[in-house]
Amino acid sequence: MKKAHYKISRFSSKSIVIGITLLLLAGIFSIIWFNNYLQWKKFQKTIYNSYNQISNLTYELKNQLDSNNNYANITNKLKQIKNSDELQIIIYKKPDHLVYWHNNQYLINLNELRFAEDGFISNKKGSFLYTCDSTNEFILMVAFPVWIEFAIQNEGFQPEPSSIFKKFGLFSLCPPANEGFPIYNSQGKEIFFVEFNNPVHYYPWKYLLIGTLIIIGFYITVIQLFNLIFKKEYQINIFIILSIFILFCLFYKLGKYFEHEYFISYHNYLVIFNKLISYSELLFFSILSAIFIKNLCKILENYNKRKIQKYSKIQFSTIIIFLVYIILLIVFYYVIDQIIINSDISFTPAMFFDITYINGVSLISLFVLLYIILYITIKIVNIFQNPIISKYHPYLLIILILLVTISFISKIFIVFTLLISIASIEVVVIIKNSIHFDINLLEKFLYVLIISLFLILYLIYNLEEKEYSKKQLILMNIESMEQGDPITESLFADIVSEIQYDSLILNLIDNSAYNPVLVENYIHEKYFRGFWNQFHITITICKENERIRITPILEEISCYEYFNHLFDLKPDSIYDTSFIKISDYGHRLNGYTGVISFPHIPFKLFVELLPNPSSNATFLYDLVTSQDLKSRINLENYSFARYFNNKLISFSGSAVFPVDLPKSFIINEKDESSIIEVKSGKFHYSILKSKNKSIYILANEVKRINNFISFLGLFLIIYTIWGIVYFLWNLKSKNFYFNRIGIKFQIVITIILLVSFSIIGYFVYNLFDSNYKNQVKAKLVETIYSVSSEFAYKLIEEPNFLYKDIDLEAFIIKLSNIFFTDINLYDINGKLITSTSPKLFHFRIVEPLINRTAYNVLTEGQATTYLQEEKVGNYNFLSGYIPLRDNDNTIVAYINLPQISRISQQQQQREEYLSTLISVFIFLLIFSLLIALFIANIIVKPLNVLSESLSQLRLGESNIKIPIVRNDEIGLLIEKYNNLVDQLESAINELKHKERDLAWKDIARQIAHEIKNPLTPIRLQIQFLSASFKPGDSNWNKKFYEFSNLLLEQIDLLSQLADAFSELGHLSESKQVQVNLIEIVEEAANIVLTGFSGEFIHHFPDYSTIVKADRNQLLRLFINILKNATQAVQDQENKLIEIKYLLDYDHVIVSIYDNGKGMNEEEKKKIFTPYFTTKSFGTGLGLYISKNIIKAHGGEITFESSVENGTTFYIKLPMFSE
Repeated sequence: MKKAHYKISRFSSKSIVIGITLLLLAGIFSIIWFNNYLQWKKFQKTIYNSYNQISNLTYELKNQLDSNNNYANITNKLKQIKNSDELQIIIYKKPDHLVYWHNNQYLINLNELRFAEDGFISNKKGSFLYTCDSTNEFILMVAFPVWIEFAIQNEGFQPEPSSIFKKFGLFSLCPPANEGFPIYNSQGKEIFFVEFNNPVHYYPWKYLLIGTLIIIGFYITVIQLFNLIFKKEYQINIFIILSIFILFCLFYKLGKYFEHEYFISYHNYLVIFNKLISYSELLFFSILSAIFIKNLCKILENYNKRKIQKYSKIQFSTIIIFLVYIILLIVFYYVIDQIIINSDISFTPAMFFDITYINGVSLISLFVLLYIILYITIKIVNIFQNPIISKYHPYLLIILILLVTISFISKIFIVFTLLISIASIEVVVIIKNSIHFDINLLEKFLYVLIISLFLILYLIYNLEEKEYSKKQLILMNIESMEQGDPITESLFADIVSEIQYDSLILNLIDNSAYNPVLVENYIHEKYFRGFWNQFHITITICKENERIRITPILEEISCYEYFNHLFDLKPDSIYDTSFIKISDYGHRLNGYTGVISFPHIPFKLFVELLPNPSSNATFLYDLVTSQDLKSRINLENYSFARYFNNKLISFSGSAVFPVDLPKSFIINEKDESSIIEVKSGKFHYSILKSKNKSIYILANEVKRINNFISFLGLFLIIYTIWGIVYFLWNLKSKNFYFNRIGIKFQIVITIILLVSFSIIGYFVYNLFDSNYKNQVKAKLVETIYSVSSEFAYKLIEEPNFLYKDIDLEAFIIKLSNIFFTDINLYDINGKLITSTSPKLFHFRIVEPLINRTAYNVLTEGQATTYLQEEKVGNYNFLSGYIPLRDNDNTIVAYINLPQISRISQQQQQREEYLSTLISVFIFLLIFSLLIALFIANIIVKPLNVLSESLSQLRLGESNIKIPIVRNDEIGLLIEKYNNLVDQLESAINELKHKERDLAWKDIARQIAHEIKNPLTPIRLQIQFLSASFKPGDSNWNKKFYEFSNLLLEQIDLLSQLADAFSELGHLSESKQVQVNLIEIVEEAANIVLTGFSGEFIHHFPDYSTIVKADRNQLLRLFINILKNATQAVQDQENKLIEIKYLLDYDHVIVSIYDNGKGMNEEEKKKIFTPYFTTKSFGTGLGLYISKNIIKAHGGEITFESSVENGTTFYIKLPMFSE
């Protein structure tokens, strides 16, 4: 006989066409988006279009200027032009008086035009296309940026293309005659060269789309090819896994090709397994990991199932597979930990309200990874729920508890949290089995909750460990660099360069009427504010031989000698550099002393900084601090303090630092080289004592509960989305257990709660967001009016103070410190007078001009105050404007309060409020879901019992009543069921009595009929034999022989009939023992198919088929079916009989197929009816007896048949288990 294996999947030409089509689409999109030649053609076309637009606009505006000869007459036309941060319109009144600008983001002055030609100009602000024309009085310029630059570079100010050029990704512009593609202006003259570096940087969804098409197309194609090539399922799964590994390598290489190292510093990457990958690669790797895990688990699960079924007991392979699942969970726990810990993204529920590309990709990646963890966990649950393993639950739980204890003692917390979650799931399974708890939403919800809770605990632990390690590293770097206070010293170094080149200071010092007090006050008010408010500051300006009076004794001493003493330097030391260091002022008073040297003037500026702990200064990180300085400071989100001789000398941040070092912060001599941790209130302090008697303290706020609630909310939202997707995906499945009424009831409650909370949450969020924005605006308006009032009072006292530079700067700095806001002051022409944020204008991040929209509103008197959203670099902020009026109610200036320095604070407050709001809703939702599902389970439990009882209701068997007493509709149903059981039992007893009489009458009639059939020919043959007897007849022996054979055939028929009735009567007397199903089928085949002329294929399985059955009855069953098969194919030219084995969890199915003529619909209905046969011979009891044999063994016999394709019988029997 021929042995074979059943092939699970079939080759589909349609699927492979779809897969190849997707791969071709990926190739086409790659050519369109990544071909540099095509990019160059589109880039040149965009340049031409831009030139045409600005040229047409220039021509139109010039014509209006020519006709009106006054730019004020074309203001209506200018207002109709969309106010863009990119399009610039500049009008100069000859020779060079600026009268109009369209935006204040960049400005091209006339001097720059002298060195530009051909309609293209490059400067510190970027590269621009422009057109220029003039009238008799005016010079008109219209410009549009190709590339935008910033003097300061950090995450807020990144060089980038303008909006219409972002579609070309990252590119670089080069002067003519360089490498790259030449770009021509509207006259066809070469103006620059362009190199395309990364076409997908600003549109990473293109890379994502191509990668998705490759994954789906490749996966579909290889599956179909493997189905065509291989016949065994495990072979297909193994090669799919190998293919996924190839895709892993492919995307890792593609990611390095498409991405650019330039973006590493801008937080588009994260580190996993010490590898730098982009967020797009993270999503690809997550999806591939899900496919990999699914196929791997399928291989392991099938292997384990065959082993258990073969030996009918737990195998060593089960333990190995369980350990493999545990290792996989550890790996993906670690991956999720690395994503959340190493990412700059804040993983909170607020992410769903701020969907950027990186946030979206990160959420989808997290969604896939959490699905993998849940999928593996369910596989572990399946192992726990296997009936063969159920008796080992107590031992397994004890082993898990021991492993949890060992991992905790060993401080292997990833293993600890994982094992304790597995142990908790095992407890749920044990409880479920002991109370016969059906699979429902509450059980699934418990699994999700357990996974989420312990994963979150592990993440929170690692976050705190990361913070601890980070603080240790910062403190050790500070000590190793002997930097002292990195904020104080870095900011002092930043101020030095500004003071050295402040032209006003230089003019005042170098003036013959030099007034040191005036200069010192100016420096103090302008440069030493905000962060410096924590110090008592004394500024002294000295010449080399100048003498000063020292309080309190008013002793005169050489200025340089005094500060040499503070610096602990030799008396004749010369200061050629600027620096700051700790000084001991005596009386246990320590502080900083700094010196600033001027390059070409024989003056030194000395700054004494003594701590002022009473000031509650909070350091707002400067948005225009360069990236290298930020990396050097690296103290964002931390509070920092420095003690010298146990006295506070400097601090920053929101943590509380006493003047005297607390006893709990004092480090023992034996611990001087180590860092100690102290928790006080809501802050966690890391303390390091250096060798120079300084004590450095870093503090961060402990947000353990907030992190827990945020992570829990995020995970539950993701799992909820996963549950909805899973529900919709399986909604049409016939075997989907959500079709049960209890599950439906729980689903309805869950949906109602989710929808209700979502709607309420949406409106509450919008209300909160609106109120928060209104509060910010109201506070800004209040501040604007307060600042305006201060200016108005000052104008009353000093009508000309706007023209006193030093007094004006000191005044707005004072107001800035009082109201904690930046202030810009513009004149009536919209040009900047002074600002508390000079860096913005000094580095030309924005031009010293008022915003055009605000200027138009205020000059036309449309509003007394004006608020609008503005943008600087990548920062969006709220800005307020108000006109400043003098005593005659005439506008003399415009006050602007940009909330630039409050961006991070407002964003942090908004995110914290939003996360708290969402977390509260999530907590209420979880609580409500648990209660609702619990109540739903209580309500539905009687219905489930009733449903189960109804499904087990059997005629002729003892049916059990439901012992539940309720006084509601369900109780009424149960009462009616119990009455029905009584009535049914009574009716059955009466029916049995009647049926017994009818059955005996029917059997007697049937037996008489069946016996009469052969008796009639016997009688006729005997009569014929008697009549034909003639003595001496030479043919008598031949006739007698023929007559005797005919009589024997009829006697044999009577014997078969007797055997059939005898077998039917002994069906209930079976002796069931442990037998091998394959051996019985093989023996039946040997008996029936000996001499069979067709093809017979017997697919022998590689797993055990031991069942408990009566061997003789099963043999009779298979003989009957195989006989029918041989008789069905006898008229076929190519006869085929095929036997296969299939597994259905704890049952084995034997399928017997023949390609003979099948049955029609009428025959199918009667096939198991007694005495029905489609043949001209036989009793018609074979299949009837076979069905009763299977029923007596707790099995099932079914069939599929069609006239064209033949017939397949399926015999399903329970596997033997000890």
